[in-house]
This record gives sequence, C-alpha cells and structure tokens, in this order.
Amino acid sequence: MDAKQRIRVGTRSSHLSRVQTSAVCWQLRAIVPGLEIDVVPVTTLGDCHPSKPVHAFGSTGIFTSELEAALLQLEIDVAVHSLKDLPTTMHEDLTLAAVLCRDDAKDVLVTPDGRNLHSLPPGARLGTSSVRRTRMLHSLRSDFEVAPMRGNVDSRIRRMREVPSECRGLVLAACGLTRIDQTDGISDEFPLATFLTAPGQGAIALQVRGSDQRMVDLVQPLDHMPTRLATRCERALLHGLGGGCALPAAAYATVTEGRIHLRAHVRSPDGQHLKAFEASGVSAWQLGIRAADALLAQGVRRWLTPVHPV
Repeated sequence: MDAKQRIRVGTRSSHLSRVQTSAVCWQLRAIVPGLEIDVVPVTTLGDCHPSKPVHAFGSTGIFTSELEAALLQLEIDVAVHSLKDLPTTMHEDLTLAAVLCRDDAKDVLVTPDGRNLHSLPPGARLGTSSVRRTRMLHSLRSDFEVAPMRGNVDSRIRRMREVPSECRGLVLAACGLTRIDQTDGISDEFPLATFLTAPGQGAIALQVRGSDQRMVDLVQPLDHMPTRLATRCERALLHGLGGGCALPAAAYATVTEGRIHLRAHVRSPDGQHLKAFEASGVSAWQLGIRAADALLAQGVRRWLTPVHPV
C-alpha cells in the first residue's frame, strides 16, 4: 500500500489511553477509507512512577513529553493526548492539529457500596492525587481524609474494591469512566454549576509536527471548534497563573455563537475560601489571561504554592 495511506499514532500504554486512541483511529478511518494505522505505545515518565504524586515530579509534561519526543524524532506521525495533561507551551515544531469534541467534563465519586458523598462516615478516606479535587472535597466536608492515589483508572478502582481500608471512594473524571465502561460504581456527581473541573478535562487533542502538512490536513476534520476555543481559554488561564496540571486551578468555558463564557476559581489550601472569576469575551486566549490576572490580583498566588495536598 502507498506509504501515504499508512500513519503511526502514538499513545500512552494505559488502558484508558489505548481506548481513547482506538476511538481516534476509528474516526480517522471513517474520514479516510483504507487508511492503515500503526498504534505505537509510548511509556511516559508519569507511567514509570505510578505511585508518585504528580506535584512531586517538579516538572510539567510528565504524561506527554515522551510522546512529543517521539514526534520530533519522526518515530510517530500523530500523538494522542488527554488535553488536561498537555502543558500550555509546546515545542515550536509541534502543533495541535485537532481538538476533538469534548465529552462530559465533570468529576464524579466512585464508591464500592453506592454511598454518596454525604452518606460517607465521618473521617472517610477518599483517594485522589489532584490538589484541586482535594480542596474541593474539603470545601464540602472538612472531615474527609484524602489519600494520594495514582495509577490507571481501572487499577485504582480494583484497589478500592479489594482493599477497602485503603479508601472509601475515589474522585475521578466522568469521561474516563465512560470511555472504559466503568460507570457502574459512580455514586455521586460534582456538578459543573458549582464545582469546576480541571482546564481541558474531557477533551482529546491530536498533536503533529507543524511542518507535516499531510498530517495536519488528515486530522483537521476531527477538530471541533467550540471545544478548541473553550479549552484554549481554560489553558490560557493556566498559562497565566504560571503552571501546569498540578496547580489547584479550576476552569470551565463554553462557546455560544462564537462568544466564550469562562468561569474559573482557585480554592485555599483548606478548601474553605474561594477566589472566583466569571466573564465573557470573543478572544479565547485573551479572556483566559484576563481571568488569570484577575485571580492573581485577588491574591491567589499564595494558594498556588505549595502544590501538594494539605
């Protein structure tokens, strides 16, 4: 077959990442009949140390840098990323050629016994390595004990069920559970109306070499402009605050008739205080930077470091 009809798609090797990549490959084959795709698993730094908290790495891109390196070294043609893991700045030779239509962005609670948030016993231990989620949980109930827990989504759920003393529940992204068909354990939801999600959560991004026009053109039909604009706005906020996915910043943007509406906040380390921003605009990046400036003016810098859970 002509080499132009075969591409190499890079992905993390986790179950969730492989499922997401399979969905991307299915969509690519739908728009390019006869396309042959080689899926190339890439092990990232974050995958090599599944028990190490994200903030402890002291760097960004722990789930993406190796995929970007594979692109730059011509080992793959497309990298599939969970957008929330991708740093807000990237190598000048790389570009986001497509941001797919966003799935459910909210967080949910998963428990082994169906208990919702308010029926959990005093002092219940919940698993998450996210500083944002930790502070959100403490804003709801200050008695919760939060246990840092990383690893593949399915392995975390298995550990929760097999070792109940380790934690009484997990806080996870709804979209990930849906993608791996593990929604049966969801016992509560955190509505976006009151508790915002991580910037970019729920969206999948396709990264290619900027000079590879053939690949840019091939994946561009998968680009969903409202999702691209919304997540660009959220990521601009993160960029303006000076950090990556470990920062305890929350943001969610929507797009209606080309106008972007952004809500963002940062919670104090104990979860009891909140600094918030809400506004609309037509420039995604400018609105996100404006939000970051407004939050910094409210004094949130002292809440951004240290970035580890309290």
